[in-house]
Amino acid sequence: MFWWLCGENVFQKASVLQVILVLDLFLVLFYTLSVKMFFFSETIMTKSSLITDEALALIGKETEPVTQEVTAKDIRRFCYAVGDLNPLYLDEEYARQTSFGRTIAPPMFFDIPTMPEYPLDQLSPDGLPQTNLMPPLRATRNMAGGNEVEFFQPIRIGDRITRVSKIAEIYEKEGRSGPLVFTVYESRYSNQDGQLVARERLTGISW
Repeated sequence: MFWWLCGENVFQKASVLQVILVLDLFLVLFYTLSVKMFFFSETIMTKSSLITDEALALIGKETEPVTQEVTAKDIRRFCYAVGDLNPLYLDEEYARQTSFGRTIAPPMFFDIPTMPEYPLDQLSPDGLPQTNLMPPLRATRNMAGGNEVEFFQPIRIGDRITRVSKIAEIYEKEGRSGPLVFTVYESRYSNQDGQLVARERLTGISW
């Protein structure tokens, strides 16, 4: 049936069966590639971003300020929990002899006063609370992707720390197992005198 595709010279060098087998192989390869390209194009067309318009609308919007007073008990419990028994944080007499003049809180204590508590039934399977700052994504799992903190002023007993947060960025990348969404949160922490105590950039990863 494929003889008409071939010239006379071809049949002088190869049998009719060889020509038929070569042409059949060509048709099989062509069909296989066509099917793969079809499904690939369908995947590209139907694939949608995990980022919703509602999530993008949250970028730059700040939360309501949260303010809490720092107590000696708060600092002491934090130091015991992390195993940091530096007398600058715990011994008032020792701290008076330093350039600080009194006890201060460890640097990583900066977010403890304004950190809210949640009952277990308000936590997601990932252990994270559902807050107004969590963007509505087409994703079901979340994990921390790291954070950066800048420190400007020491925190002392009696300070009233205020936190204001916002979503700074939301972007998507392709991972090994599919798309990943990176949400960058920025938080500012200031004291009762309006002085910036710390600034944090925290990245969350969703998929």
